[in-house]
Amino acid sequence: MRNYNRILLFILFFIVPLFTVIIYEVVFATDRYHSDSSIIITQEQGAVPTLDLSVIGLPSGNVDTDALVVQEFIHSLDMLQYLE
Repeated sequence: MRNYNRILLFILFFIVPLFTVIIYEVVFATDRYHSDSSIIITQEQGAVPTLDLSVIGLPSGNVDTDALVVQEFIHSLDMLQYLE
């Protein structure tokens, strides 16, 4: 009889709460802990001599890279939270 009580207490205080938490995490809370990340990889080309037009106020060659970073930020969750 004593062994039966131990098994019953083990099931009641360990197994039932464990399965309750597992079901909650799998069914209800999966989207809450989901995250996406993206990175932009650009390839630097060798030492190609270029004309530096930034002296006269024209944009330099890094404009494309900056545009990609801005575009990724616009589509990010941080921007959505900022706008809300």
